[in-house]
Amino acid sequence: MKSIKFLPALVLAVVLFSSCEKDEDNSVVENFNLLTVPSSGYWNGSDNSGNFKVNEIAFPNTYTAAWGTWSGFAYSNKHDVKTSGYGNQYSSYVLKDSASSNVFVVAYPYYTTNTIEFDNVVSDVRFKVANDTYTALSMKSGDMFSKKFGGTSGNDQDWLKLRIIGISDTGTPTDSVDFYLADYRFADNKQDYILNEWKSVNLDKLGKIKKIKFALSSTDNGQWGMNTPGYFCLDDIAYKPVAKTE
Repeated sequence: MKSIKFLPALVLAVVLFSSCEKDEDNSVVENFNLLTVPSSGYWNGSDNSGNFKVNEIAFPNTYTAAWGTWSGFAYSNKHDVKTSGYGNQYSSYVLKDSASSNVFVVAYPYYTTNTIEFDNVVSDVRFKVANDTYTALSMKSGDMFSKKFGGTSGNDQDWLKLRIIGISDTGTPTDSVDFYLADYRFADNKQDYILNEWKSVNLDKLGKIKKIKFALSSTDNGQWGMNTPGYFCLDDIAYKPVAKTE
């Protein structure tokens, strides 16, 4: 009888420690807690593997050893809302709490390394987004490359926008969703914000997709493109598998 009583607890433990769950609407939910995080607190592709994968989702990565730089997608367990600068590019601008998993994706979408891909067609996608600390503090205070959002007066109508684009299994864009990581366009400056929490983004309008492409844009631009650091953080990707038809 004891084994029967403890069975529900055992099942619950398995679900909690899995990176692939199902929520109340039967969506698959992927987090990143089963990824092995190096002692540095982040993985940035320096092993030249070219990507990492969580169950049915692949995340491309391009690492340039000569410069020690990367683009595409990395992952991290670093949470820091105080330390500014490029050295803190792997931290989320949200302290660790129950609203997000310990390990999350750091996205630095750049040219060809800006798209994640599912093994099969999915629909009803949603995920959580947060600011990267390097980006957030650059917008908040400015730095040697980027302006302080709002400017000296606080009235500059600055913004940082994430565009999320669905790609079908034939490679055709389906639709897009825009999400503002910072927005200073309000008449009342008290409403201006830099996102400082994990925010869920609903992507139902993208329809049936095989890939998701990301693009960042900002009001702060220069000769070589966007001055605002082009990073964001991603977690808890939910989706519904689309049944294959004959």
